[in-house]
Amino acid sequence: HISATKTRYVRCIKPNENRKPRVTDHMVTMRQLGSAGIVTAINMSKNIFPNQLPYDVVWDRFHCLSQTDIDTQLEYKEKTTLLLADLF
Repeated sequence: HISATKTRYVRCIKPNENRKPRVTDHMVTMRQLGSAGIVTAINMSKNIFPNQLPYDVVWDRFHCLSQTDIDTQLEYKEKTTLLLADLF
């Protein structure tokens, strides 16, 4: 549980250089995460503890990051494929 951990610091991530609401610049965000060592930690964790999420869970959690209008009538697999293509 997270309550059992000891927080040493909190790192705030700015979503964009202009600090505009509801605008995410993925390169700015990734650069900050990389500088904080978060990307390396995630990659290590992914290699040590691999997991897979169902398409509907991926869609529900991450579709808010997409800047592309994806047809919500598509099947979850199709929506998720388009979402991931947009994000990466």
